[in-house]
Amino acid sequence: MTKKVKIPPGVRNGAWLLSFIVFVVGFWHTHLGLKQMNVFGSEYGSLAVALIVLLLLLITYWYAVNGKKEALYFYILCGFVFFVSNLNYFYPAYQGRNLVIEEAGMLDSVLQTYKNQAIALKKPSDKTSRDLNDLRTLASSVYDEISKINGKGPKAKEDIRKFNYIARKYTNVDADVGIGLTKNQKANEAAAKKLLSAMENIIRGIEKSGSGLAASKFDLVNGGITHLETLSKEISPKLGLIQQDQRDIDLDKVKSHPQIQIMKKAVKGIDSAVAQINSGMGTPVFKLLNSKEDPIPKAQFLGQVKHTFETISERFSDISTWWVISLCLFVDLIVPMAIYYLLRKNDMEIGPRRTMKPGTF
Repeated sequence: MTKKVKIPPGVRNGAWLLSFIVFVVGFWHTHLGLKQMNVFGSEYGSLAVALIVLLLLLITYWYAVNGKKEALYFYILCGFVFFVSNLNYFYPAYQGRNLVIEEAGMLDSVLQTYKNQAIALKKPSDKTSRDLNDLRTLASSVYDEISKINGKGPKAKEDIRKFNYIARKYTNVDADVGIGLTKNQKANEAAAKKLLSAMENIIRGIEKSGSGLAASKFDLVNGGITHLETLSKEISPKLGLIQQDQRDIDLDKVKSHPQIQIMKKAVKGIDSAVAQINSGMGTPVFKLLNSKEDPIPKAQFLGQVKHTFETISERFSDISTWWVISLCLFVDLIVPMAIYYLLRKNDMEIGPRRTMKPGTF
C-alpha cells in the first residue's frame, strides 16, 4: 500500500487562490493587449474575448488538476493566448518610450543626411563656386554704391565691369542697364534695385548651368532642397525634444499622440522633398521612407500584435526583451503549471498497489 501524502487544506486553498490571481491578471492584460484590435467595433470588445478564454482556461485547468490529462492540452492553448496577448501589452508599455526615442533620433539623422547630400547635388565646381561668391560680393557692392552714394560713380562702374568680366565666362548677358550719375536719391535706389535684380538673375543662371541640370530640373531639385532645409529648421528641434522626453507612452492614445504626429509629419515632409529631388535628377537618388510594405514611423503601431513581435525579433538579444518575455511566461504558464504538478491527482498513489499475476504482462 503506497502512502498518500495529504496536502494541508490551507496550502491547497492558497495554491488555487494563486492560480486564480494569475488567471485574472492574464485576463485583464489580455483585454488590454487586444484593445487596439477594436473587437466587435468597440475597444471594450476585447473584454468579451478575454472572458471567453478565461472561462475555458478555468474549466480545463480544473479538469487537468483533477486527473483528466486531455484537458491539459486545452489549458496550454488558452495559456498561450494569454501569453501572446499579455506580451502584446507588457512589451510596448515597457519599451514604448525607448522605441519612440530611437525612431525620432533615426528620423532626425535621416533628415540631416538627406539635406546635406541634396545640397551637394547642386554644388558647382570649386572654380565656379569661387566665381559665384565674387559675383555676389560685387553685386552687393554695386547696389550699395549706387543707392547710397548718389549714382554710378567710378567705383560702381569698375565693379560692374568686373562683374560682367566674370559673368561672360558662363553667359553673354551683361548686367549694365546704362545708369548715369544723378542727384535724385529715390531714382538712384530704384535704379540700384533694377540693376541688382539683373545681376541676381545672371547669378541664378550660372548656378543652374554650374549644377549640370536643365533649368526645369534644377528648379525641382532646388525646391526639394529648400523643403528639406525648412523641415530641418522646423522639425529637427521638435524631434530633439522627443528624444529628451522620458514620460511613458499611453497606448490608448497612440493614434492621436502629438509626438507620433510630429514624426508622421517629418516622414511626409522628407518623402515629399525626396520625390521632388528624385524627379529633378531623373533617378532615385534618395530612398523614400514610407511604403505600403514598411510604413514609417513604426511607433504609430505601438500596441499592435504585428508591431510587437517584429520589434521583439529585431531586439531578441536585448536583456530588456528577455525580461518582458520571461515575466509573461512566468505569470501565464510557469506558475499555473507548477501548481498543476503539485496538486494533480496521481493514479499510482490512489488505492492498493496492484501485483501482476502469472501470465499477465
